[in-house]
Amino acid sequence: MLALAPVFADTLSNTTAARNRSVLGYHQPTSVINTINALDKTRMDQAKTTTPEVSRGWLLNGQYVSPLLASKREVETIAQLFRQRQNAAKVYLYDQAREEQLKAGDITHYNYLHLATHGFVNESYPELSGLILAQDSTSKEDGILYMGEIYNLRLNADLVTLSACETGLGKLANGEGVIGLTRALMYAGARNIVVSFWKVPDNSTADLMEDFYTALISGEDKAQALQTAKRKMARADKYKHPFYWAPFVLVGK
Repeated sequence: MLALAPVFADTLSNTTAARNRSVLGYHQPTSVINTINALDKTRMDQAKTTTPEVSRGWLLNGQYVSPLLASKREVETIAQLFRQRQNAAKVYLYDQAREEQLKAGDITHYNYLHLATHGFVNESYPELSGLILAQDSTSKEDGILYMGEIYNLRLNADLVTLSACETGLGKLANGEGVIGLTRALMYAGARNIVVSFWKVPDNSTADLMEDFYTALISGEDKAQALQTAKRKMARADKYKHPFYWAPFVLVGK
């Protein structure tokens, strides 16, 4: 199992935000950019007097990318579940959760791939949909795995889980169906994929994923395991509303 979680909370020494401001190809009005710059400066000034660890602020096209603090617990817990069954599990966190890890030749060795991050969908230009990974100024990659790049991956995974927002959406084309991340992953070699249909909260998603893999590793098939995790959450007072557990679905062969 390979799991990546950028978390989007790192030290002030990371200065990679600026070069990715317009990477998605959008052009914000000057007034919006000025406002974002002011907000970001305020966050940085506050961080200097409060804590050495802050979220990455604006990363892409001047937009603020919120931290996913529960994703660290999520991937570490899932990895431990695999290791308890004597299965290999590799986890990359923070600035190690890079795009290069997914483009490396050994990606074909992993039967399970779990990505806990931010996803985004461009319904007008689906090729610009993607997953945000670690932003690193020393990397040759831009830290965004676009749908077009996913088509070029060489996967051999029985299951790819996109623990992110709206990863099941895309452009509806006549005669084609939905063009999005799911289709790209299937083309790349994934046999089954877990995706979401709306924006999902960080903590409830982590809980759902931990329950899903617990059931999966205990012997349930993928559909049953996801159903078990959803039912458990639906019975709990804290996350019983369908908003928390209903967006995730299994797409498979």
